[in-house]
Amino acid sequence: MNQKLRELARMSGFTVDETGTFTEFAEKTRLDCFAELIVQDTIKLLQQEWYDLNNAPPVEGESVRDVGIRVGRKSEVIALMSKVSKHFGVVE
Repeated sequence: MNQKLRELARMSGFTVDETGTFTEFAEKTRLDCFAELIVQDTIKLLQQEWYDLNNAPPVEGESVRDVGIRVGRKSEVIALMSKVSKHFGVVE
């Protein structure tokens, strides 16, 4: 388990040792909270990707096609955020 997952597990109320082992009984409410935090963190990562794409400075010599690809990627990221939210039933 990586550091981010350990952090989210602790935020959910679990006790997690340095190897990533849950040292406390996994109650359903804590598992639900943990899963929701993972999904929310995933959506935040996608939001950051969209922000980065949106605020990328134009590249010298960038073609119209390149701009179109960047705009298309922004649309794909927005669609992914929506799909992840709907798939897991998590709303921010």
